[in-house]
Order: sequence, then structure tokens, then C-alpha cells
Amino acid sequence: MGAEVAAWRANNVCRARELSRNWRERNPEKCRDACAKYNADHRDERCEYARQRRLANPEEACERVRLWRERNPEKVREYPRLFYEANRDKARERSRCWRDAHLDEARDRARRWREENPDKVTENNRNWRKRNPDKVAQRSVLRRACEQQATPLWADKEKIAEVYAQRDQLTAESGVQFHVDHIIPLKSKLVCGLHVHNNLQVILARDNQKKHNSFKGDSGCRIS
Repeated sequence: MGAEVAAWRANNVCRARELSRNWRERNPEKCRDACAKYNADHRDERCEYARQRRLANPEEACERVRLWRERNPEKVREYPRLFYEANRDKARERSRCWRDAHLDEARDRARRWREENPDKVTENNRNWRKRNPDKVAQRSVLRRACEQQATPLWADKEKIAEVYAQRDQLTAESGVQFHVDHIIPLKSKLVCGLHVHNNLQVILARDNQKKHNSFKGDSGCRIS
């Protein structure tokens, strides 16, 4: 029977294709299941075939990808998350290699994302602190040690306390998080300030996160 069918298909190629197409149109679910099963059973073979086809027809491959992305925007957005969950170590290593090779661009992208998504930045920071209480405690210890080293004997501790009290008052009254920021950072690559009252300012937490360890000098250029 199989030989007879094969012989008939060989002698009636157009008719066989038409019948096959009509069957697929009438049975889309069976067709999808059959394709999925075949692809799963012949994964390596299918991947190699697809790779060879892309190499032989790069323009056609790019066009197929472009059309698929236009037809499936939700899958396009979902794919990075699914790939990351299935390949966490590989995805992290790929991201690390890209950052190392494009350091300035990576920093610029991160800065723009933080500026465009302040609420997500706040939420991510809050979630990170909940997941890493030991690291939060360690940072606090290092921060206090840095402030102590940067506090001269002549510093007016009462005025310093007033600045922190102003921060707490603004946060309580507005419901928005405020930070005490060092105008000249205590620690950076080019300059280090002091922990004194006239080097402190109360600013929004999101603005402090953008500023990080940088300040604008007399020339207006940002130094970090």
C-alpha cells in the first residue's frame, strides 16, 4: 500500500499537493500536532536544515524573521523572558560579555532606563533589599564607616542631625521618599567630600539614585 501511494504521488505531484493542502486547511489542529511531533522527534535534523537554509538564503531568512515578528508581537516580547528562565547561566554570561565589550553604551542604556522608569527602579530596589538583608546590613555598616572617616572633628553634628530630621519630615508629610545627599560625594574616582552640614542636601530619592557618586563642578561638567 505504501509503495502504491508513493508511486501515485510521484505521478500526480500537483494533485497530491492540492489534496495535502486541503487536508491541512480542514484539520489545522491535527496538522499542528503532527508538525510538533515530527519536529520533536527530529530536532537535531530540523535545526541543521534550518541553519543550512539560513546560510544559503540570508536575505530570505531575515525577511521570514521580520514577517514572523510583525505577526507575533506578543511572542516577541515574551521570548526573552522564557529564554532567560530556561537558560539563566547562559543568558547572564551573554549579558556580561556584551557589557564588557560595550561598557559606555551599557551604562548609557541603564541610565536612560532608570530615568524613564523611576517607579520600577524604586520597586526593584525594594525587592532587592527584601531578598538580600545581609547585603543591606553590610552596605549600611560600610556607609556609616565611610561617613565617620569623612567627618572632621570640627563638624557641627547638631546641624547634620537637623538635615536628617528635615528629610524625615518631608518624607512623612509628602509620602514620597527623600534622601540626604552629599553634594560632593564622600567617595568617587576623582574627588571626595566631607560629611558636614554644608555638604548635605535633601533631595528626592529617585534624583539621588540618578546622581549616584557624581557632582557638577564649577565648569558645569559632571564628575564622578
